[in-house]
Amino acid sequence: MGVLTKPFSVDEVKAPVWDCDSFKSLGPDGINFGFIKNFWHEMKDDIMRFISEFHRNDKFSKGINSMFIALIPKVDSLQILNDFSTHFVRGMPL
Repeated sequence: MGVLTKPFSVDEVKAPVWDCDSFKSLGPDGINFGFIKNFWHEMKDDIMRFISEFHRNDKFSKGINSMFIALIPKVDSLQILNDFSTHFVRGMPL
């Protein structure tokens, strides 16, 4: 199998998670990378099953919803990210 067609290894999935700051980028569900790191042992099999299914089928599992982030300006002269109000908008199921 070529490099772009072989399934992802656990190390290939785990490495980018550990590279992320544990407390940044909370998702709309409140789960951050720190939570995933703390419970990696318990979540690893489910995460790998999800990644493997995506790799095998070229699409996300049924029931996975898309989410969009809308940045709404709070001021006229935008300078920093805090000048925006963040809103999560649920999209169509993938």
